[in-house]
This record gives sequence, structure tokens and C-alpha cells, in this order.
Amino acid sequence: VRSGALANNITGYLKVVALLSLGVVAPLTGRGSLENLRPLVEGIAGAAPPLAFALALSPVLFSFLGWNASIYVASEIRKPGRNLPLSLFVGLAICTVVYLVMNLVYLYALPVAELGQVDNAGEAAARVLFGSLGGALVAGFVLASILGTLNAQVLLGPRIAYAMALDGLFFVGVDRVHAGYRTPVVAIWVQAGVAIALVLMLRTFPNALDYTTFAILLATIADTAALYALRRRQADRPRPYRAWGYPWVPALYIAANLVIAWSLLWLRSRESLISLSVLLAGLPFYLLFRARQRRRR
Repeated sequence: VRSGALANNITGYLKVVALLSLGVVAPLTGRGSLENLRPLVEGIAGAAPPLAFALALSPVLFSFLGWNASIYVASEIRKPGRNLPLSLFVGLAICTVVYLVMNLVYLYALPVAELGQVDNAGEAAARVLFGSLGGALVAGFVLASILGTLNAQVLLGPRIAYAMALDGLFFVGVDRVHAGYRTPVVAIWVQAGVAIALVLMLRTFPNALDYTTFAILLATIADTAALYALRRRQADRPRPYRAWGYPWVPALYIAANLVIAWSLLWLRSRESLISLSVLLAGLPFYLLFRARQRRRR
């Protein structure tokens, strides 16, 4: 766990430094154009239908996924009452700054119309700003970045199945911890199997992106809706963290996710329906585990 966390920290710092450095160096090359930023000032209202705009928010949302990942390892965080909310807000702020800086770099390098025609905005922008070598370097950086992301997912993702098994809501044995490394070894293998199955089934990154984003949208809608249910059913439960703006801010979050989910369901029906089918297939298992949990009580 310590080695995985250290690797995650190192790759995370390197990624942020590299991206922000690119934002500083890009305008110094003089190969882009500030005219490309004009749509940000003049506005591009009416440039895209509302449903298409909502669909475009799907990969934007994907860029921020993981902002809540520290919750998965809350039981392993020192001083969680302080560090957990701090990690959420600071992490989200860093992601927002980096995301805005990189989009300014992309727009500086290429007009909006050209950006819409490329598959890899980072590589295309780097080729304009730094030549062919720059494009190759950015492509290499993307691969290194994916390696860091995989490490984070291996570190964090299995904690979900592990916690479910601890609560009696998943298969017996998935909560088993490695005797030497103290890691949820069975849950890690479960996640690996699911990931391989999805790659074989969906085949391309855009398909996997739509599938994953739609599933996470439904999950976050359910998570946020649970906030209202818990406030009503367990009014006296200790709450060390405040939900700022309750009940309006969570409701706005649910509404925004519903709009994006509907756009995916309408315009990316195949991937969304596969995602929905997998989620619904888990419902009988949940009811079975829930019934078993109640019998034990």
C-alpha cells in the first residue's frame, strides 16, 4: 500500500508539473494565435444543439472522475476528519486549474473547428507548437500518464468491492487481505477480470469512455440521492462533514448528471444500454446478498 501510494504521488506530481509547464511554455513559442481564443470572449451560443453540448460534457466529466476517490480509502487515511475533505477540495481545485490551462493551450494552438476534427487534442496542439518531436513527446507523456492512472485505479478501485464484501453485500472471500502486503488481493483480481472483460467487449477507447461515464453518472446520481434518504431516515446520525448548500446544490448536481446521462443514452445508445444492463444484472445479486445479510442479523 505504501509503495503504491508513493508511486501514485510521484506520477501525480510529475503529471501536474508537466502539464502546467506546457501551459507556461506554449505562448512563448509564438506558433499559436490569440485569435483562436476569440470564441471564449464573444461566446459560441447556438453553435451546438443542447443535446450535443450535453454529450460533449461527457468526456469533460471523465477528465474529473476520481475527484472523490480518496473516500474509497478513508479508513486508511490519517486524520480523516481533516484530510478527507481537504483532499476532495484541493484535488478538485488542482484538476480545474490544470484542465482550464490545457484547454487554453489547445485553443491557442488550433481553432475550435480544427480541434473538433482531431482525435488527440494534446498531440495535435504539441505538433503545432513544438513540431513533430513535440507531438511524439506528448504521445509518450500520455502513455506515461495512463500508467500512473492505472496505478491509482489498482490502488483505489478494489476498495469498493472489498468494502462491499465486508458489509456482506458481495461474494464471500473478496474481503480477504494479503497476509504480507495488507492489500485486498482478491478484490484486485476481481477488478482485473472485469477490466479485461470490458476491453474485450467494448474494444475501442471511445466506447469504453461512454460505457464507463454512463455507469458512473448513474452511480453518482444514486450516491447523491442517498444523501436525502439518509437525512430523512437517520436524522440523528453523527455528521462530521457538512453538505454545503443542501438541499439545492446536491439537487443541481443530480439534475446536471441526469442531463448528461440522457444525452449519452440518446446519442450513444449501444454503450449506455450495455452499461445499464450490467448495472441491472447486479440487482438480483444485491437482493440476494441483502437477504443473506438480514438472516445473519
